[in-house]
Amino acid sequence: MPDLPPPNLKMDLRNIPPMSMPEISPKPGDVYTKAGGPAGFWWIIAVVPSMCIAIAFDIEGKPTGCQNYSKRYFNERDSRRIGFMAIPKLEPIWY
Repeated sequence: MPDLPPPNLKMDLRNIPPMSMPEISPKPGDVYTKAGGPAGFWWIIAVVPSMCIAIAFDIEGKPTGCQNYSKRYFNERDSRRIGFMAIPKLEPIWY
């Protein structure tokens, strides 16, 4: 039985412009509206192999908490992704 699809039918994506590739989400910096509870936002600050670490903000922009969610949680709520906020470089002053 032949390979399906034939090897010559594979699309070469090596030189595709970055803007043509679908965005991979969630990614650090993504901002989502919260899905339940008080109105607010989730800001993804880190993505590890299977989890996202997010900071919660209320509707006035004040931080209210932090939570770990699976990547799947945010992938299933991609329609709630509303923006991006750069993650600042953290430079502690040690005592």
